[in-house]
Amino acid sequence: MKKSILIFTVWAFLFSCGKSACDCKKESEELTSQSLREKFSGVQNETEEKRRDLDDECLEYKASDYKECK
Repeated sequence: MKKSILIFTVWAFLFSCGKSACDCKKESEELTSQSLREKFSGVQNETEEKRRDLDDECLEYKASDYKECK
């Protein structure tokens, strides 16, 4: 799981989306939570694919951009 989060973070720095950094952070947290629930239940849906798409959309943001989010 830590590896997935690290990969997401790296991808989050490279590309941008039409969304704000806070929107990206919120969506990422929701998808991560949903992904964990799916893994523990043994069911895997489209969550990982959605996370990858979000990663691609939000790559230009840096860690400092996310610090401003509440």
